[in-house]
Amino acid sequence: MSSESAETTISLDDEIERKNLEIYTDTEGPAWRSIVYDAVHDGWELINLGGTESIEYVVERAPLGAGSRVLELGCGQGAAARYLAARDRCRVDGIELNEGQVASARRRLDESPAEVAARIRVAVGDAATVPSSLFTPPADAYDAVLAYDLLMLLPNVPQTLSVAFDALRPGGLLAATTLISGPRGDDRIRRFAWEIDGMIDLPPVETYRDRLAAAGFEEIELNDWSERAVTVHGAMDEVLAARRAELETQIGPEGWRGWKEVGDHYMDAFRTGRLGYLMLSARRPA
Repeated sequence: MSSESAETTISLDDEIERKNLEIYTDTEGPAWRSIVYDAVHDGWELINLGGTESIEYVVERAPLGAGSRVLELGCGQGAAARYLAARDRCRVDGIELNEGQVASARRRLDESPAEVAARIRVAVGDAATVPSSLFTPPADAYDAVLAYDLLMLLPNVPQTLSVAFDALRPGGLLAATTLISGPRGDDRIRRFAWEIDGMIDLPPVETYRDRLAAAGFEEIELNDWSERAVTVHGAMDEVLAARRAELETQIGPEGWRGWKEVGDHYMDAFRTGRLGYLMLSARRPA
């Protein structure tokens, strides 16, 4: 690699990290609670479009139950981990690059019932380079690896898929949701997704089949959940309209307008096929 290329790579990595901190650190405010968590996720602090439906997808297909081991890459505030630990009595390890999100996850664990908190561990870490010593047991141990609305934010998705493969026991399930380029995807929508939400990887759907196969996975399923994305944005739009005065008091007219404009843009992109929403799963061979 030339020195110029190296400088470009470093600059891009720095910009990705900056955007992550800028966009995803402050997700505990009243707008997130009203517009996202309560409106579409039954109060769970999930910032992915798949919500609890994507968690139940894994519970049924892994399958998961009491004592199952789960690794979540990009665990955010730990809502999916708490959901699995509380409802299915799974043991969940969560990795999250954003230190603010990890701090939030740990605060919420402190507020959780002791038997739920005891089943969960969270740590600061990069999903693409999870060290084998971060958790014990370190490898070949997990019944499922989750990555909800994470892959589109990463500069090296194949490497992350390899991390997931290595972490799974034989027969274990990888499940992920991610935005992708739709059949009418173009540079304008990719630029918008990068500038607004730091999305750097938006390939077409079939790229994921190739990536998963290259990582060694079998039983690959690629499910189009774009209608789910439209429904979620519709629910958020209803809250924005019904509670406009209250939200403008909390986040200001500009804050309200920002939520509205971004939501409208995403909804239109999903409806017109410029963006898609993918629920994928695959197994490590038994």
